[in-house]
Amino acid sequence: MKFDIEKLGNISDISISDTTSTTCLMNLPDSSNIGKAASDLKKIGFDMLQSITGCDYNSYTELTYHFYATEYSKKLILKTKIYESINKIQSLSNLYKSAIWLEREVFDLLGVKFENHPDLRRILLPESFEGYPLKKNYVQNDARLRWNE
Repeated sequence: MKFDIEKLGNISDISISDTTSTTCLMNLPDSSNIGKAASDLKKIGFDMLQSITGCDYNSYTELTYHFYATEYSKKLILKTKIYESINKIQSLSNLYKSAIWLEREVFDLLGVKFENHPDLRRILLPESFEGYPLKKNYVQNDARLRWNE
């Protein structure tokens, strides 16, 4: 079955920046609309959230969501920014169960808070770990781990 790219034009606040036969890249300028955008994507067939990645740019963190429509074999990449002054975004765990684990990883490594997440705690690092190691302002104070200095 072929995916109708026009369906994406009906999703609020999303701009399509690039598309190929298998992948579509979209930008969501206002991260507070992530819940509505993800709900709309699910309604048109994007039934799987494959991953969430993040990158720290000092004044904001860019989150990249990778969705997949199993019926159409179509990938969709959705990018949004969270500014340091806010540092929180709505959880997608009520729409996609995979988000429970994926959001915990982003929280653990970048410190992004996911509102209404059912179990937001560290997943890779011990609870006693201080800071978020993928933030640009993170300082490693453990002398045992200073292998390159």
